Amino acid sequence: MSKRYKNKMPDKPAPDEQATVYPFNNNKQFDLETRKYQDLSHITLYKRIDGNKMLNESTGEVIDIKKKEKRVGRAVFRTMKVVYRVIKNNFDGTKSVILIILEFDEPITDIEKLNKLIKSVIEKLKRRLVEIVFIRVLVYREENKPEIEIWVKKADDSKIEITQEEIEQLWKERKSKNKEYN
Repeated sequence: MSKRYKNKMPDKPAPDEQATVYPFNNNKQFDLETRKYQDLSHITLYKRIDGNKMLNESTGEVIDIKKKEKRVGRAVFRTMKVVYRVIKNNFDGTKSVILIILEFDEPITDIEKLNKLIKSVIEKLKRRLVEIVFIRVLVYREENKPEIEIWVKKADDSKIEITQEEIEQLWKERKSKNKEYN
């Protein structure tokens, strides 16, 4: 029992405010059915009649509405939050962690070609550094100009010994950056 209700239990709700509980999946999951409140918002009074015209059903008034621009997909931001948490929890900033940023000189529109290039770089890194753990993040700074961030960590937490020249050799004629986190 929580501290909040230690001395006083809450009163039993009125019958019209009670929720109906429906157990399913061998009583492992429950559906709660609560009372639906009517007319909580003025929006429920309006009905779309044509494109940008809305009719107030109670007064008969017709109003014009302005459509807002579509919002940027929040899924991208949620995904980046998850990626941030995964990186933060697995790559602790010791000498066994580096961040390799690979950039393109010219725009890339062919996704298959992009995936093939990234896969080849990762295979070369695996051959060069033997046992590694990595996270690949694809970020678009401009349209058709991706930036690939590869967080690399040795599986045994030993120091990664790789130079900027070696990374440039893996990535050939394109731009690359190398950051150590320690």
